[in-house]
Amino acid sequence: MSDTPIPAPSVNPNAAAAMSMQEKVEIYLLGLAFTLLGLSIQTATFTGPPPQRIAELIGWTLLLASGVIAIRRLQWVPVYLHYGAVRQGFEREVARAPNELDAEIQFDDGVLTVREYIASRQKAAADIEIKENPIHDKIILMGQIQLWSFVTGLVAVAVSRAYVPVQGLIALVSG
Repeated sequence: MSDTPIPAPSVNPNAAAAMSMQEKVEIYLLGLAFTLLGLSIQTATFTGPPPQRIAELIGWTLLLASGVIAIRRLQWVPVYLHYGAVRQGFEREVARAPNELDAEIQFDDGVLTVREYIASRQKAAADIEIKENPIHDKIILMGQIQLWSFVTGLVAVAVSRAYVPVQGLIALVSG
């Protein structure tokens, strides 16, 4: 093989725009979770009945969990992307390998046939994919947990804040 670098594939502009927008949404939700948590803590009053206070604390816990999970999820994304880039590099090397499978390729540390070289690159790509897939699954699961803890936390805080006024309206209507 020659020492010429393997060019990276060009990025589809639509894919790049989608990735950029996704990153912005993830950062926005992260910031929103902590902002709403801080706001709900600052404006909380614990003078209501126990169900209201319990709902408030549950909301805080879920908003905090959503923010922390978002941070952890964002930490795993670069790892996943790195593995993907390495795997794609091996796949590009296989695609650029000469067609003569019994030809020999000279390396600094020895000689391989093209067939052996392709097999080693395919194995390396498969090994990386074995590491990559669980991280992908983890990122997806963390995203689902983050979203649902955010939504549930927001609902819990809203229920807490509406508990006493709704009880007052019910007493007024039934009373």
